[in-house]
Amino acid sequence: MTLEQMKTIKKNFGISAREISEKTDIPFGTVQKIFTGETANPRFNTLVKLDEFFVELSLKYLNEMPEDKYYVHDSHKYVPPESSAEELDYFELTLGKRQGEFTVSDRDALPEDIRTELIDGYIYYLAAPNRKHQVIAGIIHADLLTYAFANDHRCLPQIAPVDVNLDDDDKTMLQPDVFVLCHEDRDDRYVHGAPEFVVEIISKSSRRTDTAIKLNKYMNAGVREYWIVDPYNETITAYDFQSDVYPLHYTFNDTVPVSISGGECTIDFRRIKDVLIRQFG
Repeated sequence: MTLEQMKTIKKNFGISAREISEKTDIPFGTVQKIFTGETANPRFNTLVKLDEFFVELSLKYLNEMPEDKYYVHDSHKYVPPESSAEELDYFELTLGKRQGEFTVSDRDALPEDIRTELIDGYIYYLAAPNRKHQVIAGIIHADLLTYAFANDHRCLPQIAPVDVNLDDDDKTMLQPDVFVLCHEDRDDRYVHGAPEFVVEIISKSSRRTDTAIKLNKYMNAGVREYWIVDPYNETITAYDFQSDVYPLHYTFNDTVPVSISGGECTIDFRRIKDVLIRQFG
């Protein structure tokens, strides 16, 4: 449900900002600013509370409202009254566009405290990584950086959050967990084009994106090598897109060669596993 739809429902039912505040526990001043337009980009949690309130209100009074006065989210089927809630698309709600239509400028217009990726016009929310995720990413990045410095290599390993304009267009902007950039790029805002090597570390919310959507994006964009690290199953799936044989499968008991280095650089996942056990049990 968009903010404009909420405003119309508020007007139709004669609901005051004070009542909305009392029902949602959102500060009265915040509610006023949102519905007068003074606050253009409300915080995520605030919008979730407002959406829940107005969806519940709409479902409760749906049968009493004229047919042209009730609202259904543009991109989702109507949820019947026995259902608990309607699926919320925060980005459609905030930006006033459908998924698939978003651009880099739309993503940049979001509040700074919300980390996202843009893939072919679709915006994906990135949940904050847990500590295990960060330990794995940090060790991989450190090993890649050590190798690059020791060999006076022109390729530069980098770690998230760094924006990568993968297709160098206005429809895709990613933040790989770890990547290696070998081509020259003097823009300090974001990377233009595909890195040579990308590592994504799966979280519970990113499994489908990392294993399917990003796999195809990276392959088609010209990434030479892509690793999917799964901390839950302790596996590494390595794609060398220049090879005739892929993917290759490894576990956290293996030392995995980085193909773009000719196998000279390796990541010892046994050491990563030992660190995780010592730190987290």
